[in-house]
Amino acid sequence: EKIMDAAWKDAKVKESLLNPPPHSAAPMEKGGRLALRTFAEKAYRRPVEEGEVRRLSQFLDLARTKGEQPDFGAKLGMTAVLVSPHFLFRVEEDPKLPEQSRVIGEYELATRLSYFLWSSMPDEELLALAAKGELRKPGVLKAQIARMLKDEKARSLTTDFAGQWLMLRNISG
Repeated sequence: EKIMDAAWKDAKVKESLLNPPPHSAAPMEKGGRLALRTFAEKAYRRPVEEGEVRRLSQFLDLARTKGEQPDFGAKLGMTAVLVSPHFLFRVEEDPKLPEQSRVIGEYELATRLSYFLWSSMPDEELLALAAKGELRKPGVLKAQIARMLKDEKARSLTTDFAGQWLMLRNISG
């Protein structure tokens, strides 16, 4: 519930629900749908499909038919996002045939990288590079790794990963 409350306080999410943009990429997409799309994309660490947005938007319709305020429906939709396997797990596509391997996608790479180095979800910069398909470009991945290692969040690599995997936590100081 704390995550949802923090997300609800996100000015972008609340603004898109209460004051829908006059023009958007898809004319039918208005405040509540946009708020849920924005929230789901952040939570799922990837773009969401139209079918996912449609399913989440059903909570807005439910709230409206029950006479509730739009924010009630949005909170229901956000709750659905937070219990989804796409939020709780890092879901990756399997190869088409069991004996085949596959190259991971840009968003999967951004997510793996961020959880390994930061123990957290990808930031806006990583997601933007993944969206443009530029994360694997020569020098970009190396530059991103250097940027991420300079960030304070990289401490988790040594405290969590090394502490657990190398059992450094068991060494008395």
